[in-house]
Amino acid sequence: RESLRLRAAGPVQFLAAALTALAVLVLVMAFNTVHERILPVPESMREQFSAFLAPSGERPGLWLLFFAMAVSPAVCEEALFRGVILSALRRRLGPVATIVVVSVLFGVFHLSIYRFVPTALISLPITYVALRTGSIFPGMVMHGLNNAFALLLGTGLLPDMVTRLFLTPDGNTARQSPALVGSAVLALLCGIILLEWSSRGR
Repeated sequence: RESLRLRAAGPVQFLAAALTALAVLVLVMAFNTVHERILPVPESMREQFSAFLAPSGERPGLWLLFFAMAVSPAVCEEALFRGVILSALRRRLGPVATIVVVSVLFGVFHLSIYRFVPTALISLPITYVALRTGSIFPGMVMHGLNNAFALLLGTGLLPDMVTRLFLTPDGNTARQSPALVGSAVLALLCGIILLEWSSRGR
């Protein structure tokens, strides 16, 4: 129970986690447009990923894809990284060093040089939330929301109005709208303030 951080979290902490997750998703998508110029993903890898996400039209297939890419990683990867590894490192390192090391390991775990930095960046706030709340469950929500949104965006299952907010018309590049990025920064600050307020005394 202690190693896996199986401690209950309050509703405000879950709200803060969800707000932070959505904000970080937008900011990392914006960062990816810069990352692509430095280390572009090979076209063959893009095509393989698009083919993997292509909806089959069969509802069971979509639910299985959702479970495999959103629910399962949110539970299993969080139990490993924000559970066992975080608890082990926290006994030896300070909070900042723990957050950084866990996030670097999380990026390495995905075994892709193209995904290392974005994945590590997404891990930073999730690890911070797990450390601040003392619970693994808000991090699971953050992880699941991130993967679910990316999956819905990649499969084209979101309404066009929502998709146009995040992707350019060709569907391959994230938008860097100043208003969207500014809103994400504001949402991130609100999420952190909520989290700090709800976790005061820890």
